[in-house]
Amino acid sequence: MDQNIYKVRRVLEKTNNVEVVSDDQLSKGNPSTILKIIHHLLFRASERFTEFLSTKVHPDVKFMPDNVFYKNVCLILCDLFGYRIDMSPKQFFDLGFAEKKLILILDLYDILKKCRKGLKINKNLVRVEPGVPHASDETRKEYQVVNHKENVAKNMLFKINV
Repeated sequence: MDQNIYKVRRVLEKTNNVEVVSDDQLSKGNPSTILKIIHHLLFRASERFTEFLSTKVHPDVKFMPDNVFYKNVCLILCDLFGYRIDMSPKQFFDLGFAEKKLILILDLYDILKKCRKGLKINKNLVRVEPGVPHASDETRKEYQVVNHKENVAKNMLFKINV
């Protein structure tokens, strides 16, 4: 438990969380504290990730009441990232289940990092400018073969995959 609290602290430092979160609240599994952290990771920790979510998710998700917000987060994580949360909403909103809630936060951070890295790679791949067509990309190629002994140039046509 202490190691996971330490890891969550490190995640909050890395993502520049400004709200003060006590270890006592984390160890009890306080649902309002956990929801604040989830909200921070989804909507404030990374601009690139937030932009990605805004294209896939309704913009009012972040303004929903806690119970509805948690259910929507479960659906978002399942639909977009294939991650299934092991807790029912009733378990989440009860005090306790702290270890599962901390693991949820750490898994959400891993999803955020992986998604952010994938978006960065895709952005770099999209920026590549098309160059001169490669020889294997052409289906027809016309060229001349020159016979220097007879001083004759013969036109040739090469077709591939036509």
